[in-house]
Amino acid sequence: MNLMSTRRSLLALAGIVILLAVTGGGCSRSRSRSMVLIVVDTVRADHLGTYGYDRPVSPNLDALAEQAAVFENAFAAATWTLPSVASMFTGLYPSQHDAGRPYEDERGDQFSAIRATARVFPEVLRERGYATGGIVNAPFLNQGFGFARGFDDYDWAPARDSELRRADVTVDAALAWLDEHVDEPFFLFLHVFDAHRHYSAPEPIRGRFTGQFADTYGATLATLESRNRAEQDLDHRFLMAAYDEEIAFIDAQMGRFFEGMRSRGVLDQSTVFLTADHGEGFDEHGSSGHGHTLFNEELRVPLMVWGPEIEAGRYEDPVSLIDLEPTILEATDSGVQTLGSGRSLWGLLTRGQPSRRRTLFAEWTNPGELKAVIRWPFKAILDPATGERWLYNLAEDPGETINLANSRTADFYEFQADLQALLRAEADDGEPGNRTAIDPKVLEALRSLGYLR
Repeated sequence: MNLMSTRRSLLALAGIVILLAVTGGGCSRSRSRSMVLIVVDTVRADHLGTYGYDRPVSPNLDALAEQAAVFENAFAAATWTLPSVASMFTGLYPSQHDAGRPYEDERGDQFSAIRATARVFPEVLRERGYATGGIVNAPFLNQGFGFARGFDDYDWAPARDSELRRADVTVDAALAWLDEHVDEPFFLFLHVFDAHRHYSAPEPIRGRFTGQFADTYGATLATLESRNRAEQDLDHRFLMAAYDEEIAFIDAQMGRFFEGMRSRGVLDQSTVFLTADHGEGFDEHGSSGHGHTLFNEELRVPLMVWGPEIEAGRYEDPVSLIDLEPTILEATDSGVQTLGSGRSLWGLLTRGQPSRRRTLFAEWTNPGELKAVIRWPFKAILDPATGERWLYNLAEDPGETINLANSRTADFYEFQADLQALLRAEADDGEPGNRTAIDPKVLEALRSLGYLR
């Protein structure tokens, strides 16, 4: 067995050991008293083994998923960080909380923060006596955008292209925070940024999947635009391999984090949610990266839940990340059902209570007003500005290759009616978005990542 195979085997074995620790050898379950929300930035669902990916990028999470509630069809409310995570925290769709709406003033390009009147669930948990901590890295999760509200401790690092607090350092900080709060109920928000472009996994993982490509195909996002089509195809294959290496690094650190929770005696007393804020495109629909479209490569995300009360299994009904807010509020006996539009999944997770299917939405506002409407198994995308429209049967066509909008016009008009109902419910109350001044370090980080001119 070569060194690479040995390393992979050890990673898989570590995942199994952690899995046995999670199950506790069949110990009786007790109600969890603490909550952890892990957001792995930019990780699409279909690049994890538990969702069917054939490249061995996630042995730890795959093993852990055997004892988790795994949602097969979880959708972000937006396809970039600021509005997506704001939806998780508020239970609102982007046009309701307004975070991420672009505007321009004398300072240049800007983005709105979470509306001051939109409450975030960490505020409720802190009022109920939870210690609240956040270890985060993305520029868009800076305090100025409203994400620090409700946190006793909010450790934010201004990740940029040339400076990144990697997942190992982030996990170290999270475990250090846990050391200070193991004897009290807590809520921890853990965010890792590594899978965001530009991909450059550390040793020894770097080269695991990219080694088969010549160095000339290691193109950055900027050079893709100048290459011919054949070279672009090769570049995207390289970029996907480099992206997978970042996921492999994250997976190793997630295994270490779960083991750290177990060794501190808090894993079997906590409910842990793991998801992503959005996915990543690799030219499936003519676009790379994220924040450009509402196709599933950017919109469908992993969602896994562990805890002493959680019924492990796989759930096919579609859910939205706006459902995290009411789920966490119910799980913590907060006495508050929801602050927004989400629906609690707690009854499904703990009692197998059937969920009633409903219409889900997603929005793209950077800039523009693309809307997606999901009424399983169909998904419609509408561009109100141009009139362009798409309709897909996700059960039969998960890759969204056959546009049914013109052949099933009656169905599409039903989706438009759903969307119009949402828009009426979201009618602007005249309150402007929260246009706070952005910290200069945040502006620098956003420019280095290509979000601002």
